[in-house]
Amino acid sequence: MEKVDWADYATTYDLMARNNPAYQELVRHCVATVCGWQLQPGDVVADIGGGTGNFSIAVALALPSVMVLHVDCDEAMLRSARAKADQAGLGNWNVVDMDVEQDAWGLPTLAGIVTVHALYAFKNPQRVIKKMCAHLRPGGLVYACDLGRVMNVVDWGVYLVAASIRSNGLWETARLFVRYAEVRRQNQRICACQRAGVYWTHRLAEFTDCFRAQGLTPLTATSSFYRGYDDLVIGLKPMVTETVRPLAAGARFVQGA
Repeated sequence: MEKVDWADYATTYDLMARNNPAYQELVRHCVATVCGWQLQPGDVVADIGGGTGNFSIAVALALPSVMVLHVDCDEAMLRSARAKADQAGLGNWNVVDMDVEQDAWGLPTLAGIVTVHALYAFKNPQRVIKKMCAHLRPGGLVYACDLGRVMNVVDWGVYLVAASIRSNGLWETARLFVRYAEVRRQNQRICACQRAGVYWTHRLAEFTDCFRAQGLTPLTATSSFYRGYDDLVIGLKPMVTETVRPLAAGARFVQGA
């Protein structure tokens, strides 16, 4: 079984992301959610496992008075993220080149945390969740979206081709399909790692319980995003004296809530 080469993945990842409606929906939802957190000027939000920067940069653009830390350690991913942030002229966005699986985190106390499509690939994702929650201030919030189901490469291929034909036409789609070769190769490796138990797979209840175990109150929990492949938890670290109404058992997520 070949391991995922994140450096090679980074070269074409953004091409796929730009032409993936489900991914773009997730970016919009993440930004809208963080914009609703009532953050104050100077507050710090971190994107854990930020990859090529699609989420951290979008949040920084939407909230210019908030400092956004892009946390990752893959050189190719960071290079791509820095280039996009420079192009956007961001003054409230900084890279933290750090392996989040190391013992010590050189991060300040955080008002908010975003992590999307990163936790599943860590060796000990539950430990990363524990450290995330420990760095979150009381009253802070987490937006955690993770790939919970085994990736069906054929299913995604059909979806992306159909979406591209609608948006770009047949000939442009054919050209893109050739350029997607590296994405397909790495996604096949992700699928193999998931099936072998190297990468974490989970259901919504298990994913939600990981945050509950660290004292967070889930405000939203859903498995409806990314075509049902993802589990999403938006959680609050309560104030010491604050009582927060948890998400009711069996409650369903309503888009835009």
